[in-house]
Amino acid sequence: MDEKFPPQAMAAPIEVLALGLCRTGTFSMKIALEELGYKKVYHFFTVDEDPSHADLWISALRRKYEAQFENSTEDLKTGWNLLLRDYNAVTDIPAACFGPDLIAAYPNAKIILTTRSATSWQKSMLNTIHALQSSHINRFLLLFVDERKRNLSHLVDLIIQYYFRGSIRRNGMEVFRQHNEMIKEIALRDKREFLEFRLGDGWEPLCEFLGKPMPESDFPRVNDSRSWRKAFRLDWYMKIGMILGSLGIFLISCAMSKM
Repeated sequence: MDEKFPPQAMAAPIEVLALGLCRTGTFSMKIALEELGYKKVYHFFTVDEDPSHADLWISALRRKYEAQFENSTEDLKTGWNLLLRDYNAVTDIPAACFGPDLIAAYPNAKIILTTRSATSWQKSMLNTIHALQSSHINRFLLLFVDERKRNLSHLVDLIIQYYFRGSIRRNGMEVFRQHNEMIKEIALRDKREFLEFRLGDGWEPLCEFLGKPMPESDFPRVNDSRSWRKAFRLDWYMKIGMILGSLGIFLISCAMSKM
């Protein structure tokens, strides 16, 4: 894998940086921004649309956090131009893991921090992303999928390793609070246009902040924990795990009874 992004001269037309962490309504924000006229909004699910993007984000994470790579601001700017050149806005991870870099790279972009209570955020993370990445069934099935899916999983592993310091369960709430404070501090320090947006705030504060007319439709609410778990078959994985565990106990009991 290249240590640097390929050169790209054209600047990306990013107008909005929604830099809240995952599980703060980021997919709902993506849909809302698109409804308000931002035609292309980058989200984690977007990574899967281009085979090269997972590798580029992985490269960016390694350059930022691993000692053998130089964290060059110019290299990062070049990388954003390559990754985000066709997008009007970003939301969710992995972009949120590069908040200060993106704020510096796009000085005219408005900044939104999607957030929620730390307790509810941690519960959602443990029930979704943590549960998937720590599932032995999921790890086994990754052996049989294509390279693109494995790279996506590896990207999430690296985000957990670097941004959450190796554990969502142990460090998640602290990282969540530190992330939110960091984004707010930079936005205020640099006198940027900034909105803190909580789940349930609806259209009014967002439209007022962006200078957009309010849609007549309800504010989107998608990708909650239940639908996320269903989409990634987590409950099915748990059932399979319980069946295999019970089978293992039964086989051990049978073996011991014959001794």
